[in-house]
Order: sequence, then C-alpha cells, then structure tokens
Amino acid sequence: MKILQINQNYQFGSTGRIMKEINDTIIANGHEGYMLCAFSYQEAPNLYVMSKLPVWLAVRITFFIHRLTGLTGYRSMSTTKRAINFIDKCNPDIVHLHNIHGDWINLKLLFKYLKYKNIPIVWTLHDCWSFTGRCSHFENTGCYKWKEECHNCPNRYVFPRTYFFDFSRKMYHDKKKWFLGLNKVEIVTPSQWLGNYVKNSFLGTYNIKTINNGIDLGQFRIYNTRSKYLKNVWNKRIILGVSSTWTPEKGLPDLLKLNEIIDRDRYQIVIVGLNNTQLRKLPNTIIGIGRTRNVSEMAELYSNADVFVNPTYQDNYPTVNLEAIACGTPVVTYNTGGSVESVTEEVGMVTEKGNIIELKNAIEEICDKSLFSKQICRDYALKHFAKEDRYNDYMVIYKNIIEE
Repeated sequence: MKILQINQNYQFGSTGRIMKEINDTIIANGHEGYMLCAFSYQEAPNLYVMSKLPVWLAVRITFFIHRLTGLTGYRSMSTTKRAINFIDKCNPDIVHLHNIHGDWINLKLLFKYLKYKNIPIVWTLHDCWSFTGRCSHFENTGCYKWKEECHNCPNRYVFPRTYFFDFSRKMYHDKKKWFLGLNKVEIVTPSQWLGNYVKNSFLGTYNIKTINNGIDLGQFRIYNTRSKYLKNVWNKRIILGVSSTWTPEKGLPDLLKLNEIIDRDRYQIVIVGLNNTQLRKLPNTIIGIGRTRNVSEMAELYSNADVFVNPTYQDNYPTVNLEAIACGTPVVTYNTGGSVESVTEEVGMVTEKGNIIELKNAIEEICDKSLFSKQICRDYALKHFAKEDRYNDYMVIYKNIIEE
C-alpha cells in the first residue's frame, strides 16, 4: 500500500508528531509512506513542504490574512496545484488527512481532486473545525449552531481569529459541499467525546471510529535525574503545566490564579510552552519555560513533577496528559471534552471546570496523601498509550478501506 498523509506541519506540535509516527509505522509494516504539509523545520524522505518561507514568517502571514479576511481555505491556489501534482506522482492508494485548516491549502481544489480520483480517505479529526463554520471548539461558548447552520459566530476572536468579517455561514455551507460526496471515507476521532459530536454533524453520514492518540514510551519515561530548571527548588512540590501554545482556553489564567492561593512555601508552579510576551509578564514566583522540542528535557520535567495540571477549557484528547502519566506523574484535569478519557481513577483526578479551589484541593490531596505511585502511572501508560498499538490500529483501517 501507498499511504499519503496531509497535515499542517511535520514533527512539531502534537499533530505533526502523530503524522510522523504513523508514517514510521507504515514503513515498518512494509508499505510506502508519503507526507505533505504546509510548514516544517526539517526535511524527511517523501515529505513535500508547500511553503518555502521560514515557518515563523509563513505562520504570521497566514494569521494576518485570515484576521483581515475572515476566510479560511480559499487561498493558496498555485501552491495547492503544485501539491496536487505531488499527490499525482505519489499515486497513493489512500490519503490520510489530519489538520487541513489554517488557510495554507485551497480546500475546494483539494477535495475536487480527491473526488475526481476517487481515492479512499482516512480523516483524523483533531478538533471540531471540520464540521463547524469556522471554530475549532465550541463548548466554551456553548454554541451548537453547527447542528443546523453556523451564523453570527460568537467565537470570532478565538482561533482562527478574525477582526472584521463573519463568514461562518458561508464557510459552513462550503465545507458541507466540499467534504460530503466522497466515496470511501473513514473518520477517526482520538476521543469518544469528539466522535459523539461528529455523529451529530453533517459528517455523521460517514463511518466514524475512535482511536486514541499514542506516544513514544521509549522517549516519555521516568527520569531519575533533576531538571536544570528545578535546581533551586529541591524542597518544594512541583506543579507542572505544559502546552504547545498557552491561550486563555488552555487555562493559563487559572494557573496564575492557582499561584495566588497555593502555599508557595510548599509548592512551586512550573509552566512550559510560554511565548516571550507571556514569559515577561509571568510573576517571579512561577518558573516559566519557553517552547521546546527537546523531548528528553520535557520527559525529565514531567518526571520531576509531583502532579501535572491540565486546566484546559476545550480539548480533544491532549497528549500532554499521556506524556505526564508515562513519566510517572498523576494528572489533574478539568472535566473538559476528551481530556478526562485518559485520566482514570488509577492515574489522576478530574475537577469542575474553572473551580480553582477544587483544583487546589485535588493537588494538595495528591501530594499530601501520595495517592498515586510513579510505577502504577507508568504501568497504566504501557498498557494504554503505546504508539505502536494505537498506530497499528490505523493499519487495520487502511487494510479494510482498501478491501471494501
């Protein structure tokens, strides 16, 4: 089999790593793997990168244009045509879609081509964008217009942000027209939470299956060494928060509020993934760390933490939970989306969304009573989170969709 994956980026961010690791699994099973993306920091065999600009510049240009126009997926005609030429040369048996939003590929051209070629499609949805007019998540605002027709979007100032125009109705109907009518489609959601929403959307006419995300348990493991970032806080319990991008929806304001009420003589909050502006504004009582792609450094931080806190307000199946548990650290998360599906009573606690006092109490209970052992967390990860198991589930889907 020849499988081509399409995603916004390669090997950075959770979806970029997932695409890369699925490609490794494809090759390990004796098949041909190809990848197409908008941005990449590095080259790889059979990888086609659409943007020749530096990643930071390409992303900023894309965000700027979307904020002005309010439209996503209508530009990039020439670069999309070149990408389609690459797909033609690959002549894949299956196209596996991941994140195709972000205004880097022309959606009308791409789906017109896929329908014309009648290529079987596997589509992993990493958020809700594919069946809404414009937003990636909607629970935080309680908006369910997508069940009938998006309009007057209350999420205009949430990613993908737009300042002037609300084209949610137009984009909803265009997506419906573009995305429906494919012959062979298998939709995959990393969480049952998202799968239930997809079944109630216009994409509900397709087959829908849940495959949880997996991680590299060889990289994310228990480290016994002390992180260089924690050399001066040996006597404190470490509360760790990690995100590739910290937005209010990811819960950064809640971590700042937690810092105000937690006993700072006993506890130290550490936040990883902050941008330069956030680092400058951070209170000096919090240890702030910028974005890093150093997996060993991250695994060491996870291992050093006494508790991992994920105060996200909207999420699908966050891999940071899996990474923390794999490094032996229990997780406290809000009762949000699919985040709770990886945090069972064996490895953590779930608290009410936005309840800082309940969050604080859960952290203190975990630390004071030593409720969870590192080995139990690690054993749970070995049983449930191995990327080899999860990505081999995709091999079964590939085989089945070809044989239909």
